[in-house]
Amino acid sequence: ILNIQSPITEDTYKTIDKKTLTEKVYEGVLTHYNRKNEKIVSRILPQVKHVFETMPDKFKTISFPLTDGKKEVHMQVDIEEAYKSEGKTIAKEIEKNITLGMIDNEWKEHLREMDDLRSAVNNAQYEQKDPLLVYKLESFELFKNMLSRLNTETSEFLMKIDIPEEKGIQNSTKEVTHENHYAKAKINHGASSNTSRTKAPQFQGSEGYQQAIENSQQQVVKQQPVVVEEKIGRNDPCPCGSGKKYKQCHGK
Repeated sequence: ILNIQSPITEDTYKTIDKKTLTEKVYEGVLTHYNRKNEKIVSRILPQVKHVFETMPDKFKTISFPLTDGKKEVHMQVDIEEAYKSEGKTIAKEIEKNITLGMIDNEWKEHLREMDDLRSAVNNAQYEQKDPLLVYKLESFELFKNMLSRLNTETSEFLMKIDIPEEKGIQNSTKEVTHENHYAKAKINHGASSNTSRTKAPQFQGSEGYQQAIENSQQQVVKQQPVVVEEKIGRNDPCPCGSGKKYKQCHGK
């Protein structure tokens, strides 16, 4: 789950007390976690700086993939905040969005389990048991199991995620004129968060960085506005010229 070499030897494990053992493991986990986050930030920050310094008024966010080898999620961070904080906000945004995504997924699964329980608990009366009491006890157990899964899966995913080497960083941005929303991470197999229709250069890690700079000068295609026809009221004269009200003519 923690994806690290054990910081405790077998001999130490047999002689150390539980509190000291927990602290040593925690220190080892935290060191690995911070080192991994620094590596991710070091790969993203140069490209954040390039976009902010060359196109500060055109793009608002940058998107990049993260995977633990089994599941993949696309994260979005604010370019200006990441640039001004020297990348410190990137790790915080990753942690926040992944945790919120995990909570969202586990809560949906918990609601499905509660629906199944509500259907199954009716059979308790045939066993001469109180259905309401059975429902309360079983639902509490389901909630505790949900919290346990959430803690385990969130910790495991945060400890194992990294930018996939074969994909590099794919930059997907939004124009400044668009409202800036944080994209919630969808933690599904192969799933990614929705991105803007405005496409920016495709960053492919250090190998394709020069090509990314050249592509970044491409013109952004603006979308055409949607024209909506004026709505005719039911009591307005019919446009056909009959002199009748619209509801009594072509609006029937």
